[in-house]
Amino acid sequence: MLQTKYDATREAFARGQIEIEQVRVIVNAAEKMPAAATSEQRKEAEEGLVARAVAGMNARRLRHAARRMLEDVSKELADQQEADMIEDEEEHAERETWMTIRDNGDGTVSGRFVTPELHAHLLRATLERLSAPRRWSRDRAGEPVTDPTLPGGGPGLNWSEQMGTAFTELLEHLPAEGLGQSGVTVVVNLDYEHLLDGLGSAGLDTGLRISAGQARRLACNAGIVPAVLGGKSEVLDLGRSRRLHSVAQRRALSLQYDTCAAEGCERPFAWCDIHHPEPWSQGGRTSTKNGKPFCGFHHLRIHDPRYITTDLPSGEVRFRLRRRR
Repeated sequence: MLQTKYDATREAFARGQIEIEQVRVIVNAAEKMPAAATSEQRKEAEEGLVARAVAGMNARRLRHAARRMLEDVSKELADQQEADMIEDEEEHAERETWMTIRDNGDGTVSGRFVTPELHAHLLRATLERLSAPRRWSRDRAGEPVTDPTLPGGGPGLNWSEQMGTAFTELLEHLPAEGLGQSGVTVVVNLDYEHLLDGLGSAGLDTGLRISAGQARRLACNAGIVPAVLGGKSEVLDLGRSRRLHSVAQRRALSLQYDTCAAEGCERPFAWCDIHHPEPWSQGGRTSTKNGKPFCGFHHLRIHDPRYITTDLPSGEVRFRLRRRR
C-alpha cells in the first residue's frame, strides 16, 4: 500500500523520520476513512498525520490522533471515522479478552489477563485511587500526617506492592453494593448531538475515548440518586430499631465525608463501614450523628485497644499508639 497509495508516509519512512509502528497506525487509519472522503481530503489528512509523527508523536498517541485525522478537513467526516474506528477496536478487544489464574502452591496465586482498554482504565483508576500514597500522608488541611497504624505500609511500599494491596482490597469488596447496578463511577463527557446520533466519541475522566454506544451502556448502569435529607420517605435516625446504618443514612453521611474519617486516609466513602462512636452494644443509636465512615483497615484499628483516637475539628479521627507501661 505504501508503493501505490500513501506517498507522504512512504517518503517519511524512507528518510527514517518515522518508525514502522507509526507507519502501521497511519496506514490503518487511512484505510478506515469514510467512503465519502475525496482523494484530496485523504491526502491532506494523511500529510497532517505524518507531520505529527515526524514531530515526535509516538505510536500510542498517534493512534488516538489518527481517529480524527480528518478533523482539519471535515468535522462530520472526522466524527464518522472516529466512531467507526473506536467501535472496531472495542469489538476486537472483546474478542481478545482472556484471563488465567494459577495456584503457586505457597499460599499465593499468580494471574495474567488481557482486557478491553475501557475496563483496564476502570481497574487502574480504582486501584490508583485506593493505593495513592498521598492518602496516607496528608490530612484535610493538607498537613503531613504520620499514621502509626501502617507499619511498613503507605509510602514505604513500592508501586507494584501498593497496586497489589489495593487489588486485594478491591476483591474483598466485590460485588460492590452501591445504589446502582455498577460499582464504578466515572465522569463521561459526550456531546448531546452524539448521544442522539451515535457518532463521534465520549471521554472518560481517565483520559480514555470510548464509543457513544459504550457511554450509553455505562449510563444505564450508573446510580443517580438525589440527596433529599429529612424527607418523609426516608428516616435518617433509626434509633435502636436496627444496628446497621441504612442506605439513606449512608447517603446523608456521604455529604459530610468524601473519604474514610481517619486522618490522612483517602479511601473512598463507598468503601467504608459506618462505625458507631458510641457503641451500639452500649446503647448508642444508629443515626447520622452517631456514625463515622472508616475503611476496612481503620475500622479494625479503631477497635484495637493498642490505639487511642481523637476527634478533630475537621471531622477526622487521629490515631495514636498507647504508651507501654
